[in-house]
Amino acid sequence: MKKILKNKRLRAALAWLVIGVTAFFFARSLIGNWQRLEEVDLSVNGWSVLAVLLFAGAVASSGLLWGDILNRLSSDKKIHAAEAVRVHIMSWLLKYIPGQAGSFLSKLGWGIKHGYSKKLVSITFIYENAFLLLASIIGSLPVIALLFRDQFAEGLSMFAPLLLAVPLLFFCRKTCFITR
Repeated sequence: MKKILKNKRLRAALAWLVIGVTAFFFARSLIGNWQRLEEVDLSVNGWSVLAVLLFAGAVASSGLLWGDILNRLSSDKKIHAAEAVRVHIMSWLLKYIPGQAGSFLSKLGWGIKHGYSKKLVSITFIYENAFLLLASIIGSLPVIALLFRDQFAEGLSMFAPLLLAVPLLFFCRKTCFITR
């Protein structure tokens, strides 16, 4: 396997194959749902511009956070904020390759090239995704409660999975937060 991965032409062909398969499935899905897409209002207004700016800010700030995690866990090397954001944005664009393999391999390749261990980069990727998941759960709870307030009045059985997030908060408070 190592011999195969050292062959530059084979790696390039494999990369193009992954891109081609992803493009094929995207095109197939787009063609299959074209009628529904025509019904969607894609006009640009203030809200859409704000949404794009907020999303771009969120990606950049999560890049800063990833860089901070890397700096806190690395004893000898430090990544600058601009480089962390650049690496994270490239990785984020590759998240759309199934299974986030592209995102992980992007950061792993960068880390190896810049002298970071595979283990360290892998750990930062796991932390990043755990924190994003936790933030998604915590951030969505008030919105879900507001949208489904009528169902809340009828019973909490529908929201039992969300209530499971509460013990997760206590677990992460003790074990997930990184200290200097």
